[in-house]
Amino acid sequence: MNLPSSSFDLLQPDIKSSRCWRWGGQLNDLRSQVIKEICMTVGVLAQSLGEDFDSLVGYFFQPLLRLTGVKTLVMSQAAHDSLLKVMEHASPAAGVEAVLSQATTAKGPKERARCMEYLSLLLDRAATESLERHRDSI
Repeated sequence: MNLPSSSFDLLQPDIKSSRCWRWGGQLNDLRSQVIKEICMTVGVLAQSLGEDFDSLVGYFFQPLLRLTGVKTLVMSQAAHDSLLKVMEHASPAAGVEAVLSQATTAKGPKERARCMEYLSLLLDRAATESLERHRDSI
């Protein structure tokens, strides 16, 4: 269900304005249904756009990672599922960059463990050459 690149070019201004407009704030919402819906939306976007989603990985990774550590299971599971889709469909290089930037600053042990889980998934997908610049961090 990947969109052609020309479709992404048409959608990109809307996605970026939406990003600044609402999505970041909605990931801080306390209502589990709102969180669940926005997580599903981010997952569908990642799946549909594939590597074209790379520019948005860094924006969504931190708030979604934070949600994986909350005690409300509906919210943490939705965020985890969303991040799995992002890690599956975005390029490994973009994902590794986002994971490594948060792995050292994540406060909770659950969040740090999730970072290692996502890093493992990305390393399984990645070609060694593309990760050479992250060698020291890994």
